[in-house]
Amino acid sequence: MSASTAGLATGIATNPIWLVKTRLQLDKSRVGDGRRRYKNSWDCVAQVLRQEGIPGLYRGLSATFLGAAETTLHLVLYEQMKIRMTRRETTTPNRNENWLDVGAAAGSSKLLTALVAYPHEVIRTRLRQAPMENGSLRYTGLIQCFRLTWQEGGLASLYGGLTPHVLRAVPSAAISLGMYELVLRLLGELA
Repeated sequence: MSASTAGLATGIATNPIWLVKTRLQLDKSRVGDGRRRYKNSWDCVAQVLRQEGIPGLYRGLSATFLGAAETTLHLVLYEQMKIRMTRRETTTPNRNENWLDVGAAAGSSKLLTALVAYPHEVIRTRLRQAPMENGSLRYTGLIQCFRLTWQEGGLASLYGGLTPHVLRAVPSAAISLGMYELVLRLLGELA
């Protein structure tokens, strides 16, 4: 529950930052004199507020909330894997092996979660795209975006970019949670 609440609060607080980052990364449109649509981050914020209002800064937030569910699922899977390893730990005296097992559980749980939940990343990015030249939005909401993405490219279109995501997220989870558990263990020994 705390992971979900933290994910929702973080999403609300940081969505405008991610929206600006996404729009600047995708900015390939040129205005009349050949310049990009946005000069910099502040110009992007100003244009979003002028053209779309405050709600424009929160485009993609619904998909971000799905990301909070992904994090929750990841941590629940991780804890379940860790519990199973703890039972085995009583018969395995090798402490290094146990720490590596924790990293493997963290990485494995992240991989499984990413395979299930990755489409929300694609949908979130598409929802954050800038309006088209005529000012209309290509993607108007979560469900419409899922449907249109599916219609245009099927299942494969919902998993575009999965490989680099997994190559970044799985080692990151293994290292982060592995180090977290190691520090907890070391602090426990000191107490």
